[in-house]
Amino acid sequence: REIFPNDWTRARYTAAGHSGMADQFEPGTEGWFPAYHLARTAHGAICRDPGWNYLIEIGLALEALQEFDGADRLKRQLAKNPGTQHHVCLAADLHERGVLKGLEPPTGVGAASNDLLVELGGRSFQVEVKEFTSRKPAKRLQREIADKVGKLPRRPEQPIVFHVVLSENGMFDKEREDGFLDAITELQG
Repeated sequence: REIFPNDWTRARYTAAGHSGMADQFEPGTEGWFPAYHLARTAHGAICRDPGWNYLIEIGLALEALQEFDGADRLKRQLAKNPGTQHHVCLAADLHERGVLKGLEPPTGVGAASNDLLVELGGRSFQVEVKEFTSRKPAKRLQREIADKVGKLPRRPEQPIVFHVVLSENGMFDKEREDGFLDAITELQG
């Protein structure tokens, strides 16, 4: 309730042109996740839905990350930025494995930061988490990398790894996924 209050869910439905939260909310519509799952739960739908399981995973992840500086900021971002959902769950998984050392580590230039600080095998590196849903994710990744390079010192203290999740809709997007992977291998520095 604290992260996704009733008013937030109702506003997603209104923005999508629905008169009430019992209306069908089409997948892929802006605000569909998690608003549709929250509304279905409130209306007593049987919770065998993967979206509901994901909401539970987010809650457990937030609990696991509460000891880290920056966890409150991530919590506030959940309702505003869909990519934060994956960011939180990845961070909790890395924490469970004992390799997460921090959230939002500074890049070394101004107030810029990356998403995660990880230590594995005695070596630290920073992770930038991205979730792409555009039709041309390779171009977006190229822009993100160029933007990040501008926010890094000449010689970063740790390597930076981009962790990219490509949003998909099952086999319908298989061709786009394959094209994305091909385009990534062609990126030039």
